[in-house]
Amino acid sequence: MPEKEEKLMMSLRELYRLELIEAVLDRELSLTDAAASMEITPRHCRRLIAQYVQAGPVGLISQRRGKPGNHQLPGELKARVIHFLKTESLNMGPTQAQRMLVASESINLSVETVRQLMIAEKLWQQKSKPHKRIIPE
Repeated sequence: MPEKEEKLMMSLRELYRLELIEAVLDRELSLTDAAASMEITPRHCRRLIAQYVQAGPVGLISQRRGKPGNHQLPGELKARVIHFLKTESLNMGPTQAQRMLVASESINLSVETVRQLMIAEKLWQQKSKPHKRIIPE
């Protein structure tokens, strides 16, 4: 029974790295030249080669792919803040709502974060920038 080949999703950058690393392993290219082409240090290039030797092409794929960003609000906290904004602070601006969040809920978020959440929930309208005046000469 023939084995199925797994298809890998790689970015163009990762494909380029794969080609260069295979060239280094085939002794067609030096490590320092490959590192310079990838715009990384030779030490990092050695680490990538070790990952490739150990895990194959999968070792070159970013481990962060498909995971949420580090600076996102946790879903539970976001839900609590949105619930508070919809019930307690209906007629407040972002600054006052942020102060109320700190005082009553002990949730310390920046005013900008509260403003972004309010805009997303249609509780606050983003102010338009003033139009530049064109003065004819």
